[in-house]
Amino acid sequence: MSQSTIYFAHPICDYGTQKEADIVAFLESNGYTVVNPADYQNVFSDWLNGVPLKELGTDTSEFPTFDGTNKMAFWVALAQSCDECAFCAFDAELEAEDVPSGYLDTSDSVFRNRPSLRIGAGVWKEVESFWQANKLTYFMSYQAMVDFETEEDIPPHISFRAAAEWLNCFTLLTVDQTRALLRASGRYDG
Repeated sequence: MSQSTIYFAHPICDYGTQKEADIVAFLESNGYTVVNPADYQNVFSDWLNGVPLKELGTDTSEFPTFDGTNKMAFWVALAQSCDECAFCAFDAELEAEDVPSGYLDTSDSVFRNRPSLRIGAGVWKEVESFWQANKLTYFMSYQAMVDFETEEDIPPHISFRAAAEWLNCFTLLTVDQTRALLRASGRYDG
């Protein structure tokens, strides 16, 4: 029996980070072959420039030709080549002007200071493509951990839950809001 492939939709500012590595390792330890968009940046550049797609280890005949405007078509096609999807939100601490806070603004003590789970526009589009195709989709929760006595890092808390719709805990960001958060991360200059 072959392993299921899972597309890992996550903010570009998490590419190459410990968070990304930890989540990929978690998914692999749960029996998945992970398709990480961070590993396809060069293929994407080729696609934008009209170079025929390199072999992706999957059927590329269904990939659209770049029409000069819809860059997300590549990522949605790559995502749809997978069996399932895992996605995560921007870190709650990341802030930018004209972008909703990373924490819920409520007077209800149960929800006060809870992350609002902001989902970037690209991740949103990738996840929606899985729901439209009736494919399994999981929200990834990641919490870095520190031992308060020694102040040393300890293994993070990672969990994933099936998600079949955007619930009230998710804040869906516009393209401009997504770009503002990516710039605020200091890991993106687009």
